Amino acid sequence: MAIRERGKMKWQSASFIPLAFEMTSEMFKDQARAAKPILDEYQAEEFDYG
Repeated sequence: MAIRERGKMKWQSASFIPLAFEMTSEMFKDQARAAKPILDEYQAEEFDYG
């Protein structure tokens, strides 16, 4: 019985791993970001004088 190897096809999924890590880290960074609050004039003055 001859051994049938898949050759390059066998390692194609392994080449995706670094890209997957990069994509997941970017996703977690995006989730951790907070939206910039919209301040009215009174709140802005509080920050300036406080």
